[in-house]
Amino acid sequence: MSLDICFYFQVHQPWRLRHYTYKDIGHAHDYFDDAANAAILRRVAQHCYLPMNALLLDAIRAHAPH
Repeated sequence: MSLDICFYFQVHQPWRLRHYTYKDIGHAHDYFDDAANAAILRRVAQHCYLPMNALLLDAIRAHAPH
């Protein structure tokens, strides 16, 4: 008997907004803080997403049929 399992993970990171004043209305359309978004995503990936992927890969390799 064979058992197949499919894991599905969905991750979400909110977009951080840059400081936007009333003077920017109609002139500046870059609403998101791209530098903060990139830095936070890298930090979360290093501390959460990548370690979890490594753990899952180790488990797959340990239990894979040879």
